[in-house]
Amino acid sequence: MRVVIDTNVLVSGILKQHGAEASVLNLIVDATLTWCVSQAVLDEYRDVLRRPKFDFTPELVERWLDFAAQGVMVTPRERVSFSPDDDDNRLLECAAAAGAAFLVTGNKAHFPSEWQKTKIVNARNLLQFLKK
Repeated sequence: MRVVIDTNVLVSGILKQHGAEASVLNLIVDATLTWCVSQAVLDEYRDVLRRPKFDFTPELVERWLDFAAQGVMVTPRERVSFSPDDDDNRLLECAAAAGAAFLVTGNKAHFPSEWQKTKIVNARNLLQFLKK
């Protein structure tokens, strides 16, 4: 099942190793879920993970970036301008290009409930869906 991961979910999953976001990342690591990225999404991950406030080691950042880059790399064909936050638009573009089942975010209010065929959910919603 293809998923796009918002940067806030990646950061939360790294910071809180026992939360719902970490569980989603573990499902990706275990290959239960397929992580889909675009170059713009990888660039956003890189910029945010390197922020001094998180104090992530360069090795940790590179490990996650390398892992994300091993997922399904897509090239969006159309620009989206749905959200006032341009980074959120890049996630929507990635989800559409990947045919992702889910876009997982900590900020559902910034997104529609669905984008084309992609459901927008938080980490807990996704975990509940997978238990069915």
